[in-house]
Amino acid sequence: MANVDGKYVVYITDGYSRFRAVPRANARGANVTTVPMVFKSAATSLEDLTVALVTSNEGKPLTPFEKGIVCKRLEGYGMEIEEIAERLKMSKLYVGQLLKLMGAPLKIRKMVQDGQLSAENALAAIKRHAGDAVNVLEKAQEQAVASGKTRITPRNLP
Repeated sequence: MANVDGKYVVYITDGYSRFRAVPRANARGANVTTVPMVFKSAATSLEDLTVALVTSNEGKPLTPFEKGIVCKRLEGYGMEIEEIAERLKMSKLYVGQLLKLMGAPLKIRKMVQDGQLSAENALAAIKRHAGDAVNVLEKAQEQAVASGKTRITPRNLP
C-alpha cells in the first residue's frame, strides 16, 4: 500500500488473477464478499517486488517474454546478469537470452508477444540473420499465414 497524492493505493503484486476472478464469479451467481490479502512492508524494495513476480508466481506461468520484461526491469535497477540469474533462480545463459530478446527490434518483440513466434525461434533468427532478422521473420510470417498457420515454425525459416 502506498500514499499517492494523499490517497492510499493498493498495488497487487501477487494473486492478480484471483482478484480479477472475483467480479466474474459474482456475476455468475457466486457470493464472494471478501478477498484475503497479505500486505507487504512499505520497506519492500521495487527490486524485491519485481523478483517476486517470477519467484513467487504460483498461478499462470510467465511466458519467456514476460520473464524477459522482469529481467530488463531488474537490469534497469542496476543489477548485473549474474545477480539477476541468482535472484530469479535462472541460469546466466537464460537471463542473457531473455535480455537479448528484450533488446530485439520492436517488430520481433511484437511477434513473440502476440504468440506468432516463439522466443526460441526469435533468438535463433536474430543469431543467424542479425540485422536482416526482421525481414526474414516477416517473410516467414507470410509463408506461415499462406499455409494456414498462425505461428512461425522452424519450417518457415530459411
